[in-house]
Amino acid sequence: MHICILSGSTLGGAEYVAEHLNDVLETQGFSTALFHGPNLSDIENEKIWLVVTSTHGAGELPDNLKPLFDE
Repeated sequence: MHICILSGSTLGGAEYVAEHLNDVLETQGFSTALFHGPNLSDIENEKIWLVVTSTHGAGELPDNLKPLFDE
């Protein structure tokens, strides 16, 4: 099974969690791809997405995920 992990982070906390999750899944035998702020074209053919994100300010998306959700 291939799992696509998307991270959105302003200060790096969610990015750290996504990287750790990626490592854990790989040690369990899963195929993974890790993206920090991807474009839709990077991930549109992926079947499974795990999104790890923080919020910023009053619940806004981090800057590196805004373009994905604007698409």
